[in-house]
Amino acid sequence: MQRTVIALVALVVLIGATPSSSTSAQVHQLILKAEKLYRSGDRPGALRAIDQALKLDPRDIAALVDRGDMRDNAGDHAGALADYDAAIAIAPTYEYAYRTKCATQFAIAKYSAAVATCTTAIALEDASTAHAYASDAYRLRGEAKFYTGDSKGTVADTSKAIALDPANTRALAVRCDANVDLGNYVAAGPDCDKAIAVGPTFTWTFYVRGTLYNALQRWSDAQTDLQTYLKANPTDEFGRLALAQAELGLGENAPALADVDAFLAIHPDATNGQQLRARIQAAMTPSPAPSPSPTTRGR
Repeated sequence: MQRTVIALVALVVLIGATPSSSTSAQVHQLILKAEKLYRSGDRPGALRAIDQALKLDPRDIAALVDRGDMRDNAGDHAGALADYDAAIAIAPTYEYAYRTKCATQFAIAKYSAAVATCTTAIALEDASTAHAYASDAYRLRGEAKFYTGDSKGTVADTSKAIALDPANTRALAVRCDANVDLGNYVAAGPDCDKAIAVGPTFTWTFYVRGTLYNALQRWSDAQTDLQTYLKANPTDEFGRLALAQAELGLGENAPALADVDAFLAIHPDATNGQQLRARIQAAMTPSPAPSPSPTTRGR
């Protein structure tokens, strides 16, 4: 767990003490053991070691944030938030705990809360903080703002993130998405292109660029990007919905209908899916034969 090792070093500076003076040697060794087990893939063993450390010292901040990270990665978001809050209560200026709490809140769709938490993290950023950390905090807040409907705020925050770290793939992709939402297609394109160039394994960018191409009616390009995204994320129904739009544009109505139906099977009341399905069905319905022209009588 590279980020938790960094967190432990940061805590030494934050609380002005070495691990040996703030915790027992046994607790420190258990933390190191837990991180080693986690890196080796033994997550249950890592969690047991951290639990043992916290039984010995429930106020050990390094152990709390490590366990929060482990719980979050395991899907125990409530447990992760409890650990981050406990760490913040002990060290209220510890930026890392706010940043990871913000990420967890975002993961469980608590977007307004995530914006507030990340705002605190950003306020606590120190001039000596590595750019990647500050960039990530701005990117997190910007992404959370997008889901509160503040796409302009998203563009502002991700622009700060990119200024700090020009290779922040996710920030580039999120800014592209926000600009698509705002109709700023000229600005969106270069961000998506760069995100794919610097981080081609972050496949969500292909989805975002596919939606951009749909908006521009570049159906073939949209289909290519969305198929690339769905190859890596075959169960994503929103990818299927976007692909259905591209297929309709290409006149591939049968696969378009299958894809929109896959979306509607999960979201049967979604207006956008229902409207797209109606358009596909209309395209598949043969036009009635024209009525014969009335005979023109001569004089």
